[in-house]
Amino acid sequence: MPEIIETIIFAPSVESQQITRLLDDAQQNAYQVLRTFQDMNDESSLDFVVDSQATLVFVHQDTEGFNLRRLQKITFQPGASARVAVALVDDFGDMFDAAREAGATAFKLPVRQDMIQRIDESYGELLSKAANSMAKTLAQPDEVSERPRPQRQESLGVVRQVLQVITTWSSKGGDGKSLLAMELAYALANISGRRVLLADVDMSRGYIAAALGEETLEFAGGKKTDNKSAETGKGNNIASLATVYYKTGRMPPLTDYVYNYPPAFGKSSDSNLDILFGLAMPDQANLSAFSDEGGKQAARFIRALKDAAMHEYEFLIFDSGSMIGAHTHAAALKECTTLLVVSSPTIPAIQPTRAGLDLMIKYQLIDEEASKAYLVLNRFAKGGKFKEDEYPRFIQLHIKATLPVLDVSTLHNIINDGKFVMEEYLAGETDGGIQEMAVQVIGLAEYFSPGTIGQAKKLQPKGKRGNTKGILGELTKLTKRGG
Repeated sequence: MPEIIETIIFAPSVESQQITRLLDDAQQNAYQVLRTFQDMNDESSLDFVVDSQATLVFVHQDTEGFNLRRLQKITFQPGASARVAVALVDDFGDMFDAAREAGATAFKLPVRQDMIQRIDESYGELLSKAANSMAKTLAQPDEVSERPRPQRQESLGVVRQVLQVITTWSSKGGDGKSLLAMELAYALANISGRRVLLADVDMSRGYIAAALGEETLEFAGGKKTDNKSAETGKGNNIASLATVYYKTGRMPPLTDYVYNYPPAFGKSSDSNLDILFGLAMPDQANLSAFSDEGGKQAARFIRALKDAAMHEYEFLIFDSGSMIGAHTHAAALKECTTLLVVSSPTIPAIQPTRAGLDLMIKYQLIDEEASKAYLVLNRFAKGGKFKEDEYPRFIQLHIKATLPVLDVSTLHNIINDGKFVMEEYLAGETDGGIQEMAVQVIGLAEYFSPGTIGQAKKLQPKGKRGNTKGILGELTKLTKRGG
């Protein structure tokens, strides 16, 4: 009697049926397919594998939500039995080797009869090897990266943390959401010492590339004027990345598409801050890479981007657009762990902000209590009609930061020079409201990465240490306030 091998298959429908047919033709063993899955995004599918008696699991790389972390869970997660994980991947980049490093038996696509025959003949040996590997790694399997990590600048005492996803949103343009996303990203990277990916996902236009100058604009493809760029998603930007993902079903290495912004203080190592620039042209918002299947493709892309970021970064910051109905924006709102709602302290901004939150609740992008959402007031000036503590009552959100009014000429000079406000602060500039802005941004970064204030003290601009006590005193007030 042949041995009955309980099997689970993760693959698109057509490929799943093909694998099942080939297993039926196997000579040495009998295969019972317990279940097939076409989507790995639902963690319950992985839990099913762990809890089952299956000892053979096929994982096709074109399965929705496929990534190395999930493959590793199938391979190493202790459960009812050891299991042979067979990864079916293209000979593409380093994916084949990475799948093997994740503990899987890797085969190059397409699926073939001889592939199944080899598995059938060596099943006993493969299962024994899988059991030994699981025993060695039960304590704590090494995290698998989709590609070698570059050497990054590190801050002493900083322990790598799991990915946090932050989305900045405002009800209308001009309220400062992009400014907040940029400054928070810079602070987390250069003061907190965290690895940060800042992603411009605003489908109305790409702002960040233009804000940082000619070099970044050219990198993103924003200086191209031919229509083909809009049609094909060319350039190093979110449209080109989404187009590759749409056409191949795989997220390519992010290093091929992100801009590594130079680190503070002229360090020669790679910076902790990578930036995925936004649309090079407005027409790119209509690409099939975002709009296919009624916008479901946009949601898949954002989830895949988050999964890819999980291997490389500690923070993924989405600079989202105001239109909640845009599928890419909705996905960025839904996938975030923290939503920073940015509003200027004016009635025309506050009223649609509350209406926008209600719409997010209606579409189930946030829960009914808006528990992951916090308010950031921008351009707040004392002496106005409303006091700072009145705004939480209007919008029904806790204030996480209050950004001051920057001197207009100061802000324009920073933008026209293609720099960050925090970059100017760390270089020693404290005039024009820059110091007050730095206090708020550092205080906000402290909430996400405890210890940032301590790092900020060490990095006080030269010649400005006389103000240190006052600055840190303000930061302490922010953290005590529950910032």
